[in-house]
Amino acid sequence: MNRHGHGIEYDMESGKEKLEGYWEKDKLVQVIREFDADSNQMIEYVVNDNLEIWNRIPVYIGGYCEMRGTFLRNGLGYLIDENNGTAIRESEWNYGKEMKGTDLYEGWYMRGLQESIRSVLRNKKPEEMKNETDDVIGDNITISKN
Repeated sequence: MNRHGHGIEYDMESGKEKLEGYWEKDKLVQVIREFDADSNQMIEYVVNDNLEIWNRIPVYIGGYCEMRGTFLRNGLGYLIDENNGTAIRESEWNYGKEMKGTDLYEGWYMRGLQESIRSVLRNKKPEEMKNETDDVIGDNITISKN
C-alpha cells in the first residue's frame, strides 16, 4: 500500500498526529500542518511547494482540536504575516471561530511598542517615561502617554 493524496501522518509509538499533508506514490509532497500533540500546538502553512523546511511559510501557530476528521484552530493562537513571518494578531479561538483578538505590530503589543519607541528616542528606560506628556516626532508620528 502506498500513500497517495491527502492524509495525516501519526507517530508510531504514541499514535498522536505529526503532520497533515499530501503524498504522491508514498512520498510526502506538501505539508499543510505540523502538530505537537503533547502541547496541543499546531503550525498551519501556506499551500505551496513547501516540502523543504525553508519553503514553509506559517500562517497560524497555536492551539487546535480535531472535529470529524478536520483540525480546527482552538484556544490561544497567533496569525502570522506571510511576507515577514511576524505575528500580526493574537486570538482566542473556539472550534475554528475567532472569539476575540488583539492586533499586533510586527509581533509586538502596541502599548509596549509605544513605550519602547519613546525610550529608544530619548535613550531612557521605559519606567522613566511614565510622567512625560505627549510628544510629536516629525510631521506624522504622535506618541501618546498611556
